[in-house]
Amino acid sequence: MYGFAEARLRCHKYMPYVYHHVASLIPVERPGLGSLAVDPQMRIYYDPDVFDQWPIDQSTAAILHEDMHVLLHHHKRADDYLGGAASPADWERWNVACDLVVNQTLKDVPGLSVPEDWLTHDTYGFERNLSVEDYYELLEKQDEQPPQTGHDDQPDDQQSDDESDQNQQDDQQPDQNQQDDQPGDQPDGGQDQQGGR
Repeated sequence: MYGFAEARLRCHKYMPYVYHHVASLIPVERPGLGSLAVDPQMRIYYDPDVFDQWPIDQSTAAILHEDMHVLLHHHKRADDYLGGAASPADWERWNVACDLVVNQTLKDVPGLSVPEDWLTHDTYGFERNLSVEDYYELLEKQDEQPPQTGHDDQPDDQQSDDESDQNQQDDQQPDQNQQDDQPGDQPDGGQDQQGGR
């Protein structure tokens, strides 16, 4: 069994050059959060239950992930880029763009175990090593495109009976991949750890 302190200490093994910053994060226990989050005041919020559920390497990667949001000034850059009239969808898109930058950085750290399902540029087929702002614009363009339906061998307005039955079943099932967390839901407007979604 391990806790936040042990996982944070392991960050030194993988990224000693940022460990002083990681050690400066102010831990705030938040039971029920289900993950980790960080705010611009360098508070890192964590649910102690995640340390019972995740291997220590994943917890270490999650702490580094949160620290990178602060190191890269993602909160301030969001305020500058999005301004005060950003919608929840804008904030979610910003958070995903930030995660693309942070996670590709962490995946390049030798020996660090980053979960395979964390979002990266490859998830969306984007070019590597772009800025958060560039990824945001690419995600925005992607959101503006109409959804692709149908198959190459059928017009969009025609579906086979099997497809129609499957679509009706899918509509009745909850979406397991739907993200419930919004950046505004996080403590003090914190950047949430969405790396795994």
